Amino acid sequence: AGGHRRIDRRAIVRYLRQRGIEAKQPDLLGLPAGARLEARAQNEVLPQVVDALTTGNETQLLSVLTGLYLAKLSLAQVADDFIRPAFEAIGDRWACDELEVYQEHRAVVVAQTALHQISTYIEEPAQDAPIAISATLSGDPYQLPITLIEMILRDSGWQATSLGPNHPVESLCAAFERLRPRLACINVSAIHDEERLVADMQTLYELAGKHGIALAIGGASLDSELRRRLSYTAHCESMAELVSLARGLEPGLRAELER
Repeated sequence: AGGHRRIDRRAIVRYLRQRGIEAKQPDLLGLPAGARLEARAQNEVLPQVVDALTTGNETQLLSVLTGLYLAKLSLAQVADDFIRPAFEAIGDRWACDELEVYQEHRAVVVAQTALHQISTYIEEPAQDAPIAISATLSGDPYQLPITLIEMILRDSGWQATSLGPNHPVESLCAAFERLRPRLACINVSAIHDEERLVADMQTLYELAGKHGIALAIGGASLDSELRRRLSYTAHCESMAELVSLARGLEPGLRAELER
């Protein structure tokens, strides 16, 4: 009655994933009432994700994403195969005047809220786990990609933290100095000043090299021509590639996202 539990919800989720068990009444376990194992083809589930996002149906989105996770999809797979293409579809519909701006913005808020809930299913990393940070530079306000990066790296066993978007380079330099991460992820979804971006990435790369920090970049606004001008350790076109990079940096951590 007081909301107290004898079994931690993370342990419940781990047990359900390991055994492939579908809970008949998931709400009694602290999971979304409609959560079902969604181990189906992408073309069947993706429309549900798009519909939930465009209508602002947070409950539907959380149920579908939870079902995918319980069906042993890694968070990287959920991001690459469902969240990213869903927002690409929403962007295409907005460009064709099929959606209003408020619907696109609301979709981001709904996704952030659902992901926050799913993050409570992830087990806490070890106290001595390596540190990772994610952020965007000045002129890039997009929060969702760096939230996903944080979650996916945490699920890989890292002490991962999103520092938020729209940082002046001096702020991220201070974070490098004080936090001393093993991995720093810079997402580029919007570019306000390309020359400034090039200069800022050079500054971060030099500082990262000084402290042994792997500097990863990714994002929808990075084309091959721009990447040739930037300084970085690795470019990740997908969350799956980011996971591979993280495993290469710290092979002693969990080898698989699926547990």
